[in-house]
Amino acid sequence: MIIQRILIVFAFFIVVVLSLSAADSIPSPGVLNEDDHNNVEKNAVQQSDFVAEEQEQPVSDLTRAEAGEIFLEPGTKKVLTVRGIEYVFRWCPPGEFLSGAWLHDEYGPGKPGLPMKISSGFWILESEVTQEMWESVIGSTVSELRGKAHEGAPLSGVGPNFPVYYVNASETSDFCSRLSRLAHCRITIPTSVQWEYACLVGSELFFEPEKLDEVCWYRFNSGNRVHEVKTKAPNAWGIYDMQGNLWEWCAEHFPFRADSAGDNRLGPGMPGMPLGATRDTHFEIRGGCWLSPGDFCQVNVPRGFKLSLPNDIRDLTVGFRIILIPGTNE
Repeated sequence: MIIQRILIVFAFFIVVVLSLSAADSIPSPGVLNEDDHNNVEKNAVQQSDFVAEEQEQPVSDLTRAEAGEIFLEPGTKKVLTVRGIEYVFRWCPPGEFLSGAWLHDEYGPGKPGLPMKISSGFWILESEVTQEMWESVIGSTVSELRGKAHEGAPLSGVGPNFPVYYVNASETSDFCSRLSRLAHCRITIPTSVQWEYACLVGSELFFEPEKLDEVCWYRFNSGNRVHEVKTKAPNAWGIYDMQGNLWEWCAEHFPFRADSAGDNRLGPGMPGMPLGATRDTHFEIRGGCWLSPGDFCQVNVPRGFKLSLPNDIRDLTVGFRIILIPGTNE
């Protein structure tokens, strides 16, 4: 009996010793053996090299401006080359302005405008989108676009440096999407507020005829035709043809009110549907064109009316420009 107890104790002792030996060979949670330490250090070095490589890559002005690390002067130039064609953008920094302001005139009393804040800066193309740009991205010519308009639609100017026209609002979105993929960035058309900010800030609310003639192709100096881009003086930020030459599509869209007496009045240089016609969606147009009277080539049209067209309308007086969203072409 005593011998059996001794044997049981001895066997228990052997089991305990073997268990402790096995435990020594297995690291406890959070404890690494020498080989594990070497592997971790090796991985850490590789990760450190990767991070250092990332940090050594140049940070563009777009990223820095967005992060507030540097300050870009208004009108700073940025050139994007796509398929051998240069797209020259101008920097519009964050800021505040009065939107929709208008001076007293024969149309009625002036409007003080509404305070608007541009929280994020943006890059705007310094000219309207040209026929060369359009053809390189979409592949069609202005003559082919004219064929989609209406029978007997005329041409007003053809050549690489003429702005593209007969483009409807839907096609501007297609152009922006394709160019965004080609340039690896985000490109869109400006909102009405962005357009007005780029046009107004650093410029005058109302141009007298002599001054308007310096910056704008309109009814009284255009010879009844569209002109090549950048043939008039730029505004204070180096942006051309914001006023005159072609109306420009903006991103705002809204239901069309056919019975609205003021929102879509027609007249020389004011393309659109006859009052009473209907479309589901209208997009705002800004800036006036080569056929417009001077009042409609100001920053805001008389009494701050918003002019709009159906998204599928094509007209030889309507084109567009684009903006580049900061930080999206890294």
